[in-house]
Amino acid sequence: MHTDTNAWDILILGAGLSGLSLAMELAVQSEFQSKRILLIDREKKLGNDRTWCYWAQSGELPEEHVSKSWTALTVFGKFSEYALNMEDYRYHMVRSSDFYKNAFQIIEEAGNIEFLEAVVERFDPEEGRVFTSKGEFTADVLFNSAFPKNLSLPEAGLLGFKTPFSGLKSASESGGMLQHFKGWIIETDEDVFDPSHATLMDFRVEQKGSTRFVYVLPLAPNRALVEFTLFSNELLSAEVYDEALEQYINSYLGLNNYQIEETEFGVIPMTDQRFPVQVGKCINIGTAAGFVKPSSGYAYKRTQEKIKILVANRMATGHWNPGEMRSSWRFRWYDSTLLRVLAGDKVGGAVVFSALFGRLPASLVFRFLDEKSTIWEELRLMMQVPRLPFIFAALKQLLRNGTF
Repeated sequence: MHTDTNAWDILILGAGLSGLSLAMELAVQSEFQSKRILLIDREKKLGNDRTWCYWAQSGELPEEHVSKSWTALTVFGKFSEYALNMEDYRYHMVRSSDFYKNAFQIIEEAGNIEFLEAVVERFDPEEGRVFTSKGEFTADVLFNSAFPKNLSLPEAGLLGFKTPFSGLKSASESGGMLQHFKGWIIETDEDVFDPSHATLMDFRVEQKGSTRFVYVLPLAPNRALVEFTLFSNELLSAEVYDEALEQYINSYLGLNNYQIEETEFGVIPMTDQRFPVQVGKCINIGTAAGFVKPSSGYAYKRTQEKIKILVANRMATGHWNPGEMRSSWRFRWYDSTLLRVLAGDKVGGAVVFSALFGRLPASLVFRFLDEKSTIWEELRLMMQVPRLPFIFAALKQLLRNGTF
């Protein structure tokens, strides 16, 4: 253990989903209870600034952070409605306010993890040195989950760009795009929602040359999260998101009288760029390490699984081995292929996801998106989507990259 108050065993930069998930995992493992761990972020988040969702089988993930679950899901295509065959899967929502509260409670109870409210100005990954608005700190290993505005890193280093997205390859280079969304939690005077039944995707909204859908997650008979989501290369004006939500609530939910309780907005990079997982003493986690599923934007479940792999490696071998968090080459190929198809505007997401969920058990699609399907199951999925665009995109990806 270090004796210098500014020298730590482990530094975690960023107290978001991945940073807090790592801190919690370290807190509950006895091997790390003698380590001095410092968690740094510009603020201690406590409010509800975002919502994460994931599907899982019973017992697959601990559910102490889950705010609401659904046993029935529906997908609406342009002309058809599909009640999904969930089998033993459930769809879960994690509200960030619940997650933050539980995470900081676990961290505080551990006794060896401290939180510092400070701005990370820059860091040196080779020396494990971090410069913040409240001083300089060193550690044997850094975990970076933050996106500081001014990073001083080598060209091939971690997150060598000013914003989370400016350094990513463009759609024309990689088939990548942005997933952006705005949601309202609305409350009605009367009971109009079924709290056990959620809408996963509703593609009846006008697509306008991109992938657009709305999902509806009922929280109570008179409350629901209604979220408008797009896969595209450019963000919209604030008014367009609001107009889309208002039109959907009026036209498809049949509601004119409701109150907006909360609003959330987010942007997620959907990219097949292969992020560096380690430079020197610094290991990337979270979006910075590709924890976001490129073809769907889901991150919560993947984050929990990848963090557990990382910590288990350290306990079993004495090394973190962050490369083992990477997806296998074939799933990276699948993601890249779908991104190329969607970004090329050859086949819209409405066609692809309606075909998959409309013709196959949801459990099979979920296993595929979780990267736990077999090759035979994957061939079955491939038979459901428009073949020529996917074949051309898959071959083009192989010719461009060769390997993944």
